Amino acid sequence: MTTVIEIPSAEEIRRVRNGTECRDLDGLLADLEIISRQVEAAIIETVRHGDETGAWAYDGHRSVAPWLVAASGISRSSANARTRVARFREIGLHVWADAVANAALGIEQARALGRAAANPRVREHLADSESLLLEFAQSMPLAKFLRVLEHWERLADLDGALSNDEVTDRNRTFKMGFVGSEFHFK
Repeated sequence: MTTVIEIPSAEEIRRVRNGTECRDLDGLLADLEIISRQVEAAIIETVRHGDETGAWAYDGHRSVAPWLVAASGISRSSANARTRVARFREIGLHVWADAVANAALGIEQARALGRAAANPRVREHLADSESLLLEFAQSMPLAKFLRVLEHWERLADLDGALSNDEVTDRNRTFKMGFVGSEFHFK
């Protein structure tokens, strides 16, 4: 069950200097990204199992995220992000859960999808767009995917999006006048 992974030391990495060896760095980066996704998948599965079994309660934690913070020393925001990803299967997002488990989805992309899935007004629309959003997550650079996901969320949550715009409009102010001999807009 345990997998042994050989990761080059910092000294070994520094030996690759220039020329055609730079291509070796490209391959190393790609390999290390896959390894990091595999490690993250194992962490996510551990979090999912701990959440499912209630292991977090044994030490008196109130939920899985504080247990994760205590057990691993990560930040609360990282624990929340991992918890949201770990719950993909629980909320019926099996395609995303499989992509995480198979290291076919980047960590940041998975966390962004987890944030979207945490919005109850958006969640009901995710099943219809699950495969499409996964395809975007896998094929686009992260920054572009985040913009696409944000746009999709606004379309899926029209009431939320419009209410935010209405609040913004209500809170908008405009002032102008003289301060001394200068005219100012605020």
